[in-house]
Amino acid sequence: MSARAALATLIGDDSQLNMLGFEESDVYGPNAIDTVSRERNFIVVRWEEAPRAIAGRSINIVTVWVHSPKEKSRDYGVIDTAIARLQELITGVEHRAGSDGWSLTEATFNGASGDLFDDGYSSLCRWVRFRCACREVT
Repeated sequence: MSARAALATLIGDDSQLNMLGFEESDVYGPNAIDTVSRERNFIVVRWEEAPRAIAGRSINIVTVWVHSPKEKSRDYGVIDTAIARLQELITGVEHRAGSDGWSLTEATFNGASGDLFDDGYSSLCRWVRFRCACREVT
């Protein structure tokens, strides 16, 4: 299990990310969106369960993809700034409860990509990865 709701609101409610054009409505899970706005930046969050989970607790590998439609910009500057902010924001979290009954306990940085282009979304993108500890809130 995972703290999807806690992470989505953490990202969506952040004023610095909001100023860069990312809001909670721009945060999606994988395969949750087929067509994206050509005028808005967006984020896709992919959760993978890592081994060694125990009852009521889990370790997840979370990859956060930051996209900017090529029609909006051909500059990776906003993406780079968003990646840096996500790294600061997510690694600074402690015990953030989500509406799904799970809490994001802590996160550690686990790497980031270089500049990429997503043919499916026709967007400039990069990803940043974290190892997240989550627990069920009772």
